[in-house]
Amino acid sequence: MKGKNQRSLKEENTSVVLKLVRDHPGISRAGIVRITKLTPPTISRLISFLIGNNLIDEKKSESDNIGRKPIGLYFNKDAFYIVGIDFSYLHVKGAVLNLVGEVVEEASIPVDSASFSKKDMDKISKMISSFISRFGKDKILGIGFSSPGMIDDKQGTIIRIPHFPKVKNLPVREILVKEFELCTIIVNDANAEAVGEKYFGEGKNISDFVLLHLGYGIGLGIVLENKLYTGNFGVSGEIGHTSIDRRTGNLCDCGNRGCVELYAGLEGIFSDISKFYGRKVSLKQLKKLVKDGDKKVLAVLEEKAELIGYVLVNVVNLLVPQKIIVSGPVTSLGKAIIDPIKNVVEERSFYGVGKKIPIVNSRLTGNNCLLGAITMILERFLEKPYEFLR
Repeated sequence: MKGKNQRSLKEENTSVVLKLVRDHPGISRAGIVRITKLTPPTISRLISFLIGNNLIDEKKSESDNIGRKPIGLYFNKDAFYIVGIDFSYLHVKGAVLNLVGEVVEEASIPVDSASFSKKDMDKISKMISSFISRFGKDKILGIGFSSPGMIDDKQGTIIRIPHFPKVKNLPVREILVKEFELCTIIVNDANAEAVGEKYFGEGKNISDFVLLHLGYGIGLGIVLENKLYTGNFGVSGEIGHTSIDRRTGNLCDCGNRGCVELYAGLEGIFSDISKFYGRKVSLKQLKKLVKDGDKKVLAVLEEKAELIGYVLVNVVNLLVPQKIIVSGPVTSLGKAIIDPIKNVVEERSFYGVGKKIPIVNSRLTGNNCLLGAITMILERFLEKPYEFLR
């Protein structure tokens, strides 16, 4: 092909074959030739290379049909592993995942948002080091790091995180690459969750959707035409910082006043409900109050959910996605949160277009950020396998 040297063309063909085997377990060599239009000798060489690197296996089908069993190719999910880091307002969750997103080992350390600074990266490095010692550096493809806040994904730097006063221009990738010499990608948490949904969850078979994260912060991950939209200057989807009280609202750490996440994020929910009981309420206690049908609690949650719904109406009118996927700890409160959001979106969107857009809970059980973070590495590997293989 014009403009491509032999090595880049070979890598592109290797990438195509690897993806075909991953997406079509049991595909035959003849099937790959038929789809790619490459010659049988070329396919044979590429498959030998992938088998030699333990990325695919060739074996007889386990079908019950009488006669000679067909020989198929299968993706080896445990050929390599990826370290995923989910950095959040309460903890740093780390895990080792295989090439199909299964968690094979995990650990967690607490986080104090008020005091966290560059020196605390040592604790994260120790966690990663223990993973690498356990699995071997030659088996680790890279490190995917998910974080809230403003991210410079090109430099791998966390620029700012609301409510983390000591985190400013934290060079995460520089720190981790210097220590581990592994491919490292930093991604905003809502963006990570969106990528996780695209490859493993509710966004798997659609081209346009938004991921609404509801936790201490409120954020949006946006997938358009099958691609993650990351905006410019390290910012995209920060709907939690939409002002709902621009004149007298609470001052937000982002510099704005009256941001919706100050009122409808977990801290705002806890604050309002705690006033009824004279003590701080935990998420576990809040779930029980919802389950017991506490009318005061349900009224507060309905008000908070409607605030989120009003902000989401703007997103619907602007993007008109095929689906809205909701994730984060607030979703554990169930219909008390989700139903009022749906009602507002259906009633207030442009000519009721929101009625056509399903709003569903994520099925990824708290691992969205980890899955998204490792997928960023996995995508790089599948596109450019020679950067990782001998």
